[in-house]
Amino acid sequence: MEKIFEFDFLSILISTLYFGLIMSLLILLLSYGNKVKKNAVSSLFIGVTLYYAFFLLNHVVSFKSIPPDSIYYANIIKDYWNNYDSWSEGVRLYALINFIPFQLSLKYPVLFVLINIFFFYSGIIFIGKSFMKLMTFYQVSVSNNFMAHLLLYAAFYPSAFIIVPSLLREGSMIFFFGLCTFLLTDLYTQRGQHKRIKLYIFLSALVLLTLIRPIGGVSYMVAIFLFYLWDFWKKGKLKPIIIGLFSLGLFIFLINFIVDSFYNMSFSFSWIAQYRASHAELFGAEAYGTQLDWTGFLSSMKSSILLFLQYLFSPFPIIIPSEIAFQKIIPTIDASFILISMAPVIFITKTRPLKMILFFCFILLLIPAMFETHISGAYRHRMNAIVLLLPVFAYTMNKALFNLTKRK
Repeated sequence: MEKIFEFDFLSILISTLYFGLIMSLLILLLSYGNKVKKNAVSSLFIGVTLYYAFFLLNHVVSFKSIPPDSIYYANIIKDYWNNYDSWSEGVRLYALINFIPFQLSLKYPVLFVLINIFFFYSGIIFIGKSFMKLMTFYQVSVSNNFMAHLLLYAAFYPSAFIIVPSLLREGSMIFFFGLCTFLLTDLYTQRGQHKRIKLYIFLSALVLLTLIRPIGGVSYMVAIFLFYLWDFWKKGKLKPIIIGLFSLGLFIFLINFIVDSFYNMSFSFSWIAQYRASHAELFGAEAYGTQLDWTGFLSSMKSSILLFLQYLFSPFPIIIPSEIAFQKIIPTIDASFILISMAPVIFITKTRPLKMILFFCFILLLIPAMFETHISGAYRHRMNAIVLLLPVFAYTMNKALFNLTKRK
């Protein structure tokens, strides 16, 4: 671990300066369009401090192993121009997208960990502001302490707590996901100035999100497309629905044509069955859903539901054997966090904005669930959907506690 994260007097000094700069920038972002409350700043400080403290503690104790990707990124940060071409296309693309942050790391990977934490909390703030804007648009009241509770909730989100204070791509992914969500909400709820500029920024952020996490970006596009079709249907606008369905049909035809031309196969449930079966040997005992039945419509629907639930609550033993499932300590803690957080959501989903968010989350979970085959992969890859649920968790938990207190 010392070979990746090296500490000397200069790196410690710059880290201290970066910590202060990051806190200042996050508070500035927090204050955009809203008055900053002290408890929100306190929650932010607690979150950033805990994440960085976990990284430092892990550096000393080494209770969490370093993924191979971190080694690649660390080498590029230390010497960008000599090491950039040494790794795979995915690593090079991530390094290219983060060219400026890598340069700001000043050849110290430890500084990029702080930048990654900044990316994550920026994304959470964007998502929190999106939630507040959407609730206000539909005239649903939100507690003045909402942002403080959200930031504190995010501080204890197990997956983020483990993954974000590292060199991995999840920090950047959440940043662009949060930015996309903020701009999408802004475009949906406002008809003011600079709409075209916001649209261009949104599309740019969506492209970068897709490059960092392809299945996440594609899922987000599908969710947006289906939401607007539903919204147009509710408003009785048939023309955009017809155009949208025609475009979708043409897109599916072209994708099938390209895949059939290059790989001699067409996308279908049987293709999903083949894809999942091919990972049985690759991941061995930690592969799941490799022998599900996809022969008929009802069987395919059943398999899809099982994969969705397993992806959302992995590694709980839904289709995974219990003797393997509970060997995964961190994913089990993460799944428990999601299960407990979702409990009050079941009772408070009558408002339209909450239904809209849950719809987006459903699509963001369903599509990746069809392709996830590794027990431990799910808890990392479902993060973009879960961070979108964090404001809902914070809001519904506050609502449930308020109702409980009122009854007493």
